[in-house]
Amino acid sequence: MDVKTQPHYMAQSIQPIRVMQLILTPEEFRGFLKGNIIKYIARADFKGEQDDLDKAEVYAKWLVEYNCTGNITVPGESK
Repeated sequence: MDVKTQPHYMAQSIQPIRVMQLILTPEEFRGFLKGNIIKYIARADFKGEQDDLDKAEVYAKWLVEYNCTGNITVPGESK
């Protein structure tokens, strides 16, 4: 499963991750990203290991990108 292109996210006009980025402070958004990395790694052994590790990877890449550029690339968004 490609976690970056799940239909229930791609069908929305604005994805929830973008809304969070817009309304949270930079510190809060970084904390949100870090929290999701921790969550998905912690539960990987108990619930769909590869899917959760894939999700953790997505959030880790977003965190690195956000720290470097102040923005994230959200699949499916028009440029």
